[in-house]
Amino acid sequence: MNLKITTFNIRLNHTMDKDNAWPYRKNSMIKFFNEYHPLVFGTQEVLDDQLTDLLNGLPDYHYIGINRKQHEEGNYIFYDKSVLECKEACTFWLSETPYVPNSVSYNSGCVRICTFGEFIFKDNRNLRFRIFNTHLDHISNIAQVEGIKIVINKMREKQEIDPLPTIIMGDFNVTDDSEVIKLLNETGLVNVYQYIDPANYGATFHAFKGTKTGSPIDYIFVSPEFKITEVLIYRELVDGRFISDHYPVLATITVSEGKI
Repeated sequence: MNLKITTFNIRLNHTMDKDNAWPYRKNSMIKFFNEYHPLVFGTQEVLDDQLTDLLNGLPDYHYIGINRKQHEEGNYIFYDKSVLECKEACTFWLSETPYVPNSVSYNSGCVRICTFGEFIFKDNRNLRFRIFNTHLDHISNIAQVEGIKIVINKMREKQEIDPLPTIIMGDFNVTDDSEVIKLLNETGLVNVYQYIDPANYGATFHAFKGTKTGSPIDYIFVSPEFKITEVLIYRELVDGRFISDHYPVLATITVSEGKI
């Protein structure tokens, strides 16, 4: 079974972006998702008005998640409602008190959260998997490291009770030589960039400039049950424009029924 998955920091709606502000690129963003049509995708930096626009433009999808703080950004997970059903969902904070809303720790520059979902295939209810979608801090290295430790610990808690194929994705705000990536590698999860064409590898943040040089900061890690068949940092223009200051990371993964 093939699963097309995506992580995408869509860039919040900010007037300082001028011609790149959300009102000018939202239709192109919606066009991208409708044409690529991932089974499930994680988003970051989504404000309330952007969530409304995405839901109106993507009728094939439901979503899970909440804002990190009232009227601030959310890390929503969207899923194809004709194929998947969400069995369990929650949001937790990347702090010393993960289930205290709006909590901040580790010198984090912002409130930071992770959205978790467990999904089941409607046409075969024996097939399930989990996703953790997060956005690590952009200022504090301690917050980045402690934040991913919280995500990893939550994953392990779930796995101890009911082992399932698992995906961790998001904007980690770190380069590929960071402690965050080292910690994820130590879990046994597989970095999908191991399977990318080297010519496509490079930056995923480009500030609407289309640059490629550098390390990615957006990542997808999957458990070994998944076979990774295609990985792409999508750097194409849509309707003649960049649809975010990040590039989306696209992956196709497959799994046999006996492993999910």
